[in-house]
Amino acid sequence: MKKIFFTISCAVLALCSCKSEEVKSTPEVPVVDTMAVDTTAAEITPLLGESVKIMIGTQKYEETIKFYETLGWQIEDSSSTPWKWTAMYDGSMSISINEDTMNYMGPAYHSEDAVNVYKTLKAINIDPQMEFTAENGDPWFKVYFAPDSLGYVVINHPRAPKEDVQVADIVFNPNKKFDFPNPKAGIFQEYALAVENVDSSLAYYTALGFESQGIHEEGVPYRYTIGYDGQLTLGLHETKGMWHGELFTYSGHGINENDSLAAEMRANNYAVEALEFGGQVLPGNYMFTDPAGNIFFLTTDFSGMKK
Repeated sequence: MKKIFFTISCAVLALCSCKSEEVKSTPEVPVVDTMAVDTTAAEITPLLGESVKIMIGTQKYEETIKFYETLGWQIEDSSSTPWKWTAMYDGSMSISINEDTMNYMGPAYHSEDAVNVYKTLKAINIDPQMEFTAENGDPWFKVYFAPDSLGYVVINHPRAPKEDVQVADIVFNPNKKFDFPNPKAGIFQEYALAVENVDSSLAYYTALGFESQGIHEEGVPYRYTIGYDGQLTLGLHETKGMWHGELFTYSGHGINENDSLAAEMRANNYAVEALEFGGQVLPGNYMFTDPAGNIFFLTTDFSGMKK
């Protein structure tokens, strides 16, 4: 199984806030000096679904597809039913681009047992904000919002999990070298969230099936923790205003490769910002803004660990 690791990142993104009901039980959260969650002892059974993708809604449909193609994703499938959508994959994380009147980004889970997932969430006082029904009257998918604003979807349709290669695979397998599956952006690191209170956020995601060894708070700018639910690496960062919102985070191939990708993104007129910390530029670290306004964060955190 996988272990999870994250190196502190900084960026700026403003998001609107959405609220949901608190869960009934709040587990006690240990405070530890660690950045890893070890899942080797027992296999995690995902609560929300057996497969996950990052769903991106955009008013600029074609432009958003091109953005992620430039970053190294390839189109797997597309359709105009029931709306325009395009499925893309890079060997590390699946994404789905949807033409919509609203811009959004968040994880979407496919479940072959979604009806029971809905019941389980209801039992712990987590209710959907939006519900959609198929033509035959069966539930199609439900949209939930966490207290920290993250929107996530549970889809009543099975989808086989992919054999993704992610940062979680390489960091804690020092005797095994992995290729970075995306030829440009590298490898999925985490879906990072800025939260107001890491303790309450961790309690909520623990109820959703995420596991964490605790909260890291020594020698770092702010408290944070990393969770894993068998499908998605989720970072919860109590940033105190250092950055806001959500970051779709990848570790690139190296400083030179990231610089080249940043130059290509600029040449295609995408918004590119070099990351600075303490008044100094961090070499090879960039934030790209997609046409829907989402931040894609490219780091060099794990570039030295690839084949």
